[in-house]
Amino acid sequence: MKKIENTIIMHVSDMHFGIDKARYGISEDSGEIYDKFIDSFSEMISKFPAWAPDILVVSGDLAWNGSEENYASAKVFFEDFFRIEGNRITKEDVVLCFGNHDVDADSHITVSDKTGEVADHTIKDFLSRPGADIKFKEYKNFELDVSKRYHRFKNAEKFCEDMGFVPLTSNPEEKYKYTYGYRLNLKGIDFVCLNTEWDFWGKNDKNADGHLRIGLKTYTKATRCFDNDEIALSTSPRFAVYHRPFKYLHKYEQYTPNPYFGDKCVANLIIRQTDVSLTGHEHTNDVHRNGAHTHIISGTVYSDEELRRFSCNLISIPQALRKGLNKCEVRQFRYHPSISVKPWKIEPRDSSKPFAIVRVDDYAKISDFLSCYQYWFEAQEIESKNKYTSRLKILFNKLNPSEQTIVFSIISEIYFNELLDLFTEERKLTKSEISYTTSKNSIPSSSGGGRKVSTTKEEEKGVERVLKSYDTTVRSDGYYPSNTPPKIRGR
Repeated sequence: MKKIENTIIMHVSDMHFGIDKARYGISEDSGEIYDKFIDSFSEMISKFPAWAPDILVVSGDLAWNGSEENYASAKVFFEDFFRIEGNRITKEDVVLCFGNHDVDADSHITVSDKTGEVADHTIKDFLSRPGADIKFKEYKNFELDVSKRYHRFKNAEKFCEDMGFVPLTSNPEEKYKYTYGYRLNLKGIDFVCLNTEWDFWGKNDKNADGHLRIGLKTYTKATRCFDNDEIALSTSPRFAVYHRPFKYLHKYEQYTPNPYFGDKCVANLIIRQTDVSLTGHEHTNDVHRNGAHTHIISGTVYSDEELRRFSCNLISIPQALRKGLNKCEVRQFRYHPSISVKPWKIEPRDSSKPFAIVRVDDYAKISDFLSCYQYWFEAQEIESKNKYTSRLKILFNKLNPSEQTIVFSIISEIYFNELLDLFTEERKLTKSEISYTTSKNSIPSSSGGGRKVSTTKEEEKGVERVLKSYDTTVRSDGYYPSNTPPKIRGR
């Protein structure tokens, strides 16, 4: 069978151009880091052509304080980057969003008061944001007016225009073209770029976490390119790019299992309508799932934190998606300070595991089940656990056997035992009573030791059916989980 070629995304974040001129004494070796990045990148694409990137995604914080000087340094770097021999990335292949360090630190508004006098006011004087304890009815009326916020990214916008990057298509009539929007069919992938920094007040805003917003109206405009709410089998890979992960947003924009808020919650919509999120801000590499959605965080290219710098991601995506699980892979391009010559190296992620882009007949059901399941697992100690367990059983029973297999194969082995327990009426198994097997058999009738697990016949048949198909269906889809399914011993 002919091998399907992949598209390679280089995902960088938190480049922090200008950090070497920060007032509190950052060492001035960032220029050397960037130079060695250029040299090592050239060697990498020569030695590992299969990992030569096709697209560059920057998930925020190009600058250190959003100044013109910061972006002048960034321009020099990118011009050198595009001139690298063999580099497949051109300025048309760059997708980026803005981060908190891209906010102009000296932003202000000049207004005329009733007396006709002109006064300068800081952004904080004009930008109010909803408190953490506000009620949802009040929150809905707390409009996010981005027209008062655009100018804070004026230097970042000018940098993008000067570089000739392709504008984001959000509203062609708006003055600013890079604050949010979308790029469709960039080498077969759809991107939506969002802005988590509308409500950020500046470098001294220590209480921003938990108050920030992407904005439901802004998100809706940025995703008007999507034909429908649910992902269809023919849908191209969909990537959402934004700077700060969900946990930094206001609680009404973070994921919720409450169906009443679900269609009004930005995080829920991102999880349901896109396959992968690319973010930064935390200065560390990480990959994890939220439902059928994968969240990938990039490390920083340069930071003052010794243990959290010098790494970015290389992400391999199939050019053609098929039904089932489409295997993807993440590697790191990492800087090693101890190596004097070409210290940037390509290497597997620590504890690397492949992730999958899901394409099934009813993607929404799969996504809802997995999102609900993850919430149930993380909140299983709270009193309302039974409410989520009941909803999970209903959702699970609506899936056909092949979709149930997809569910089981996506969930890591860390959660697998709890998922089996979920479909029993009583939780009576311990870890010592669960063994692993490569057999295609499922629940044996009786085999010595272990406690009896009380289940309904319908639940037991459901688990048995899934376990029987697990080892065959999943592998025929080309996706190999890290462990085979557990075999339950009972009497």
